[in-house]
Amino acid sequence: MADAVVHQYQLLHADPGLRITFQPGKGRALVVNFMTFGSHQRGWDIPDVGMPDQLSEAAQHNVLHIKDMTGGYYTHPGQIRTIVDTLSALQKDHRFEKLVSFGNSMGGYGAILFNRWVPFDATVAGTPVVDLGPLTRRIDPRGDRILWNVHDQAEGTSILGTAAACKRLYMFYPLSTPDLAHAALFPQSDTVHHFAFPAGPHAIFVPMLKKFGVGALIRRVLADDPAAVARLVAQYGGFDRSQGADEDVIADLAEAPELPQLSINETPAEMAEIRERTGSAA
Repeated sequence: MADAVVHQYQLLHADPGLRITFQPGKGRALVVNFMTFGSHQRGWDIPDVGMPDQLSEAAQHNVLHIKDMTGGYYTHPGQIRTIVDTLSALQKDHRFEKLVSFGNSMGGYGAILFNRWVPFDATVAGTPVVDLGPLTRRIDPRGDRILWNVHDQAEGTSILGTAAACKRLYMFYPLSTPDLAHAALFPQSDTVHHFAFPAGPHAIFVPMLKKFGVGALIRRVLADDPAAVARLVAQYGGFDRSQGADEDVIADLAEAPELPQLSINETPAEMAEIRERTGSAA
């Protein structure tokens, strides 16, 4: 691992498509923050240490910030091994007592996906897609727009089974399509908790970010206290809807026609430039 230091952060890995930055904290927990991207600029200019003060709760928790600059949902060739190897080396050095994965949108997908290789004690996922291919494109008109740089080897990869196998999963989403369409397909169980926001945005943690509620959320997740999470969510206009599957929504999705896709924001030239810059060209 590299020992380069960025301010109070340690840059553990840097290549054109992936950056991994460690933010040391005082406690024995590690929050792994899978970062997202924006809709037009793809968010590649956002800081490498997104929402650091919130997730670390004033440096109480250690935070590992992982930034996929390809927009490929952390699945481009070599990325999975790099992330897992980096995290394993960090755990060997620090012996964290609890591991939590966190992310929204693309980051939410990554937060769930990496439960396949990392024994996270809990996962916090906001508005994740259900897969990287046909199912998402069938239920979500944004499919082409958000999945255009997914590598062929990851096409179609679903996280529904992984979500069911998580030790504890907290799902956050608005009651609006298409985010609700994705959420309806995720499992319901004693270890999967659904929290919905009637008026929430796709970036579902934004209301909490405005009032430093993300740190309070992480504290309750680390305490393994779903009831306390539900009470906190209620303060931000959300509610617990973990009881019972979304049978009606799922039935509607099964009968719905194929959705027309929104056009990709980038021009072919911009797409080619991004792929070349991030090392994700086919």
